[in-house]
Amino acid sequence: MNYSIIRWDPILIKPNNFPIPSFTIQADMNFLNFIKNKQHITVTIKNTFNAYDNITVQGQFKKSCHILKSITNLSTIYHLYTFIFNDEWYTYPKNLGYIELIH
Repeated sequence: MNYSIIRWDPILIKPNNFPIPSFTIQADMNFLNFIKNKQHITVTIKNTFNAYDNITVQGQFKKSCHILKSITNLSTIYHLYTFIFNDEWYTYPKNLGYIELIH
């Protein structure tokens, strides 16, 4: 299953406040069924044309309204989910790209 990335954001994690990467996708029922009862999800990031391109990472999907306060109202309307993974924040990608969920 592939999903287009609709935005990238650096997330500050306490206690160090070092930014780590996150991206947001719009979920559908297949996606919701896939992540149900899973603590960590593995994805491959593609077509970003930067350091994140073609890497496979493990992280967590959470409802965007719980993470990104700027899109709280939109998150519930459009079923937005944000993926946070433990890596260094480099920069906003040239291309938003897409992800492939790994089974």
